[in-house]
Amino acid sequence: MSFFKNIALALSGGGYRAATYHFGVLTCLHKVGLLDKVTMISSVSGGSITALKYASNLAEGGNFDDFSTQLEGFLTGRDLISEASKLLGKPTYERVTKSYTIITAFSELYNKHLFGESSKNFNLFWNKNFKNSHLKELAVNATEFHSGNSFRFTKSQSGRAKIGNKNISLLADDAKKLRLGDILAASSCFPGGFEPIDLLNDFAISEPFKRDYKKHWDVESLYLMDGGIYDNQGLEAIKLAKKRNNPFDLIIISDSDQDKDYPLYSPKVTPINLPNWTLKKAFSILAVLSLTIYFFASLGVYLAFTSFLARDLVLSFLLVSNIWIFRLVVFQFRSFNESLNKAVSNQFDPALKKLSSLSLNDLADALFSRGQSLITMTTSVFMKRIRSLVYDSVYKPGRFRKYVVDNLIYSLDEKAEIEGYKITDQMLDKVKTAKEMPTTLWFTDKDQSQYRALKETGEFTTAYKLIEYIDTLLPRFGEKKKEELDLIRDKLLTVWFSHCNQ
Repeated sequence: MSFFKNIALALSGGGYRAATYHFGVLTCLHKVGLLDKVTMISSVSGGSITALKYASNLAEGGNFDDFSTQLEGFLTGRDLISEASKLLGKPTYERVTKSYTIITAFSELYNKHLFGESSKNFNLFWNKNFKNSHLKELAVNATEFHSGNSFRFTKSQSGRAKIGNKNISLLADDAKKLRLGDILAASSCFPGGFEPIDLLNDFAISEPFKRDYKKHWDVESLYLMDGGIYDNQGLEAIKLAKKRNNPFDLIIISDSDQDKDYPLYSPKVTPINLPNWTLKKAFSILAVLSLTIYFFASLGVYLAFTSFLARDLVLSFLLVSNIWIFRLVVFQFRSFNESLNKAVSNQFDPALKKLSSLSLNDLADALFSRGQSLITMTTSVFMKRIRSLVYDSVYKPGRFRKYVVDNLIYSLDEKAEIEGYKITDQMLDKVKTAKEMPTTLWFTDKDQSQYRALKETGEFTTAYKLIEYIDTLLPRFGEKKKEELDLIRDKLLTVWFSHCNQ
């Protein structure tokens, strides 16, 4: 087959939504005989779950059925949240940090349940099985906070490929010591859900690095987070691979990002139904409640101690202690008031005074709206701007663009039709379920309908988009090459038909 001999596959971020959608993409490519033509996978966040599991399966000599069974079992059969919560605060042994955080607990579970003991280190990708596999380039993308760039855990046949980036990189011998669970955690710790993971202190490394990176990079920590902060499709890694003379003849961008034109909105109803009190009234009520609780606590002490001590002695003790407690409260209040006056300039004094007249619902609305806008700014608006710098170089018209197939999770609508086989209502329901699932590392239903919808949407969307692409190529070639393209197209049609006939 002369067509599509060198395919690059970009697997976007998006938690389990991404992992499962991309699982469907790989399944489609396997069914039509194109998966073994994929020579590079670049993955981000949830996409790295699928990419690393597939790559490690190749390195262990497994087949696609093995990969499918194991990945499905991991995605649908594990309650990672419950398991991670049991690890929090426990000693980590192989990490510099003393106890598990949320992200290191997840990395431990990734390593245990997704990869297993036999394939837990990055050095797996230097073995003979992986070297002889169809996959020649692997890039698992995170974002590092030192220079603000993508940090790529790369296995490449090219000596010019860096593990890291041009500013900060690891020696290959040191990268081999990293556990796959930690690498996946670094790629998938999305903002708002996890804290950053520190490459130099949080990763579990059984033996020391050859190089002292704290001294070499002049840092005490190298914090990594979700690769989607910088490049949610993993495109920059593919661009760099292409510059290293990788002649890709097809680049499939599998993107499970949600279709939202304008993500910021103002809440119309207070999320918490609070009493219609002013802030001043709320503090007054709180003060009265505190004094009432204190009175009953004092009464309880009095009754308890008068059973074996003289009443006058107990009353004297309570009187003296209450005087000192009162003086301490007054002193602390005055100190706080003086510190607040020093910290806040006079221009804010009127505004602060007016806060006392706000109702609790108004205050809740204000805090909720500001918190939401801040989260949206950091996780959507800002990231979209950063990502656009990478996307523009790929999507703008030019030689690179003509090899790209946009395999977006929300690509298909009611107009999708091939040779009389129109997308069915059942398929459209699956697309709707798939694209509306939130970015989580768990499924939010109990009947696995989300999982099935995502995987099947990945399959038939990939078939449809590749058929569309082939139809743009057919007019350019003679009969002999058309036969090759038609052969691929017929296999893709079979996948599309099978879903239309369900």
